Amino acid sequence: HNFRAYVRSRVTAEKNALSEEFKTGLKNDANDYGVKPAVAIEVVDSEVIRLRLLQQDEEKYLKLFRDMANDGVITKDERDVLRTRQKTLHLPDAEVKEVESQFHTREE
Repeated sequence: HNFRAYVRSRVTAEKNALSEEFKTGLKNDANDYGVKPAVAIEVVDSEVIRLRLLQQDEEKYLKLFRDMANDGVITKDERDVLRTRQKTLHLPDAEVKEVESQFHTREE
């Protein structure tokens, strides 16, 4: 459990720089947590996949938000659609705020 939390925090911080060398380093760190190499490989690989899926979902939300924000205004109905999409994609509030901060919009 502690190893997974460690890997998740490191993978999330690196985001786009997930080289094989980086992943190998994480797998080597498993020994510090008493995690066997085979388990370490599974944990690192699953966290990399989790991050990639999250990035894909962020991209889907970004496209929808961009379409709705093209006039600079997010209406109540649009906000309802965006909230539903956020829930469907299982995006944390922090990720949504990060995406939306790229645009200058106002709520109506």
